[in-house]
Amino acid sequence: MCGPRCRLDGLVAAADARIRPLAGKDRGTLAAIKTTMFAPAVTALRDTRTAAV
Repeated sequence: MCGPRCRLDGLVAAADARIRPLAGKDRGTLAAIKTTMFAPAVTALRDTRTAAV
């Protein structure tokens, strides 16, 4: 059975595999892509925080 340490090692390995291809990519381009991709989520979170205040 896989314990907490084993699951953490698997998570780190999976995260590493996902981000390794991005190494060396232009940061400005990646930032623009992320901004576009996540804009609806960020807007929704901001709206929620504003409404709660």
